[in-house]
Amino acid sequence: YYRWFIFLVNIIFIKTINFWVFGWMGFGIWEFAHNYIFGPICNLMTLGYLQNYLVNKELWFVGASILTTNILFRDGHSYQGYIGWINSWCLGILFFWVTLNYGLLAAIFSHSIYNIVVTIADYLSLYLHPRLNPIIPEMIGWIYFD
Repeated sequence: YYRWFIFLVNIIFIKTINFWVFGWMGFGIWEFAHNYIFGPICNLMTLGYLQNYLVNKELWFVGASILTTNILFRDGHSYQGYIGWINSWCLGILFFWVTLNYGLLAAIFSHSIYNIVVTIADYLSLYLHPRLNPIIPEMIGWIYFD
């Protein structure tokens, strides 16, 4: 997926921006913000599963890249409203964890399974449930959920 590529490019981008914003003096604003604000907060939100990346001061740029890439992923789903926005953030972090622990193919597979399950659930709830759509049960007759 493209997210893996964006993740790698973000590492270079973050290191470059951090250098230009006082990093050359030994105090990078992006590094400080990640190590003392965003990394610890997101580590709490992820229950410590990405602790090796989010609060590791030596690999801070990897954790910052995970968070910025996940922000782009989340914002790509903003058309789904607040629930979809929050769901995309949580699932994006989950898929990063799967990628870092089991590999990219495992994350692609789990994302595909998630999409299939959500599509089936959406179909069943909107098209087959009589309270939500009363015309469909009359058309197919034998299916009735109550």
